[in-house]
Amino acid sequence: MSPGNLEHEIALTTWAAMFQQKQAFLQYATDKIHPSYLNGLKALGLTEQKIPTLSSLAAVLAPTGWRVTWIPGYVPSKVYSSLIAQGIFPLSQRIRDLKHLERSPIPDFLHDIWGHVPLLFDVHYSQFIRRISQEISKATETKEDENLYHAQVQLAELKSLFYTDHEECMVAAQLNLDQAKNAVNQAPSLYTKLGRLFAWTIEFGLFSDGNGQETIVGAGLLSSLRECLVITSGNFSRAPFSKKAVNFDFQFTQTQPFLYISSGLDQWHEVLSELLDSERGYS
Repeated sequence: MSPGNLEHEIALTTWAAMFQQKQAFLQYATDKIHPSYLNGLKALGLTEQKIPTLSSLAAVLAPTGWRVTWIPGYVPSKVYSSLIAQGIFPLSQRIRDLKHLERSPIPDFLHDIWGHVPLLFDVHYSQFIRRISQEISKATETKEDENLYHAQVQLAELKSLFYTDHEECMVAAQLNLDQAKNAVNQAPSLYTKLGRLFAWTIEFGLFSDGNGQETIVGAGLLSSLRECLVITSGNFSRAPFSKKAVNFDFQFTQTQPFLYISSGLDQWHEVLSELLDSERGYS
């Protein structure tokens, strides 16, 4: 079955299953999740029986200054980042198939609610996500960047269908994506580099306190039980976070091969400033 609309009756089944899964994981690994996320989740007041509405989310986020709006699912990064830069968080109206509960190949409502929204209650986190989004919205998108976006959407949509008879189509889509990535990698634009930095921080970020304690802060990780379990097991490749992260692409339709560990939001800001200075010739 293809990803559904939130108003479809089966959406509540998927929501309830995700709620149960998240509650079980939170009890098991609270110490592995950043406190700001846990505080935000408590503020949201989510329940198993009801999918939050746009108006209910707008009301609970109002004290933070954030607004919310619906988007159909995948939207170009320029559109997405422009909304966030204005303090408007885009929420997908789509919800994953139950078979993709542990990890969705497409951005959906569960990713937004269980990944992004709880962290919007943190003022300092909000400052960073708005800052990097503003830079992405200002950066020039090349034709190669545009082709890569369309190739990513094509493959993700096919994977979301979960039909075995689409295997041949997925092979072709993967080849198309690989070619688009190769074209971008010939001379990555600032737009591409900022997108990668957004991914390695906002989507797949981990913080370390310097004493071996790591906490999950990335929305793409927090909304994926599969990735969370890999992290809590400790059985994954790590790399220290630095500007070098912009040289490496991320995988939205599969588990990340490695993750960057940073010391916190201050380092995220420092690396973003370093990237912008180097691109503008100030390094």
